[in-house]
Amino acid sequence: MGVDEIYLGKKQKFVTVVSNLETGEPLWFGRERKKEILDEFLGQPLSAFQRRVVKAACVDMWEPFRQSLQQWVPQCQIIYDNSIFPAARQPGGG
Repeated sequence: MGVDEIYLGKKQKFVTVVSNLETGEPLWFGRERKKEILDEFLGQPLSAFQRRVVKAACVDMWEPFRQSLQQWVPQCQIIYDNSIFPAARQPGGG
């Protein structure tokens, strides 16, 4: 699983993106970059079984993401990477 944010500008700020890193498919979008937003994905749409089978999550160094992952999927290995979505980080969004 990949968790990252995309900067949308001063007004909207950020959107959180959760993706399947094996397929590259986006799984979920959250309206902000907060722990509570990622908690919405990890706590609601995912069943207890789905949470148990999450083996690893690739995230940047944003502490609220790590906190949410530790709370909801404590068995998963957290892998820190600041280039999960390189196209989104390029000037102009890609």
